[in-house]
Amino acid sequence: MDIIVQFLRDSMWQSIGAVIGILAIVVTVVIYRRSTTHKSLSYEVISNSPLLAADLRQAEDIQVLHRGNQVTNPSLVILEFINDGNGSVEARDFAEPLTITFNTSCMVLEAKIIKCVPESLKPKIEIIDQSNLIVQPLLLNSGDSFVIHALLSDYHDEIQIGARISGVKEIVDRKIFQMNGMVKLRALMWTLVFLLSFGTAILFNSIPQVPKSLSDLLLIAGTFGGAVGLLGAANSLESSRRR
Repeated sequence: MDIIVQFLRDSMWQSIGAVIGILAIVVTVVIYRRSTTHKSLSYEVISNSPLLAADLRQAEDIQVLHRGNQVTNPSLVILEFINDGNGSVEARDFAEPLTITFNTSCMVLEAKIIKCVPESLKPKIEIIDQSNLIVQPLLLNSGDSFVIHALLSDYHDEIQIGARISGVKEIVDRKIFQMNGMVKLRALMWTLVFLLSFGTAILFNSIPQVPKSLSDLLLIAGTFGGAVGLLGAANSLESSRRR
């Protein structure tokens, strides 16, 4: 029994216990954050397809008509909206409809819903003026999505999405959101490099059987690796803020 107690009191196992304790705290925080309900709504421009080739847009002998009216530089834009949170966004959460605003010179010729997940989802879309669409408040459960097909004239890759939704700070561009997520993942990985480098150095430095010259070398290497990890994490987070 005394041998077991002495074995558990060894500095190596105390260091390992400290590392395990830190990891347990990190895992607990991650599980808590994942279990907390949060609302999120994002969008993505799936495609933007000009209907005329670039060399034909300025041709004077070619006209494009829509219901008898001439249009300039027609484009087909496809937008997807998705509830990518883990909580439902209810119709009553909307203080105002979801608004899609294109550049001021753009004219919305047609707009319709072409796909819904689930199929029972029935968004109502309206053209309210030349360059604005609205989607009426609706229930969006986690994972629900819908796709809008918009035929536009003189569209210049400018789009703004607006809405006031309880629990949703803003409707974000999913591509930017995913990019920021990757940046934060890199920051986490650099942080792990920092913790593992210092932790390994301290662990081996605390083992009497390890020669002093080797433990000193490991401590220097661990300090260097930890510094690199810390700088990498800081750089990744700074890049995320700049975006």
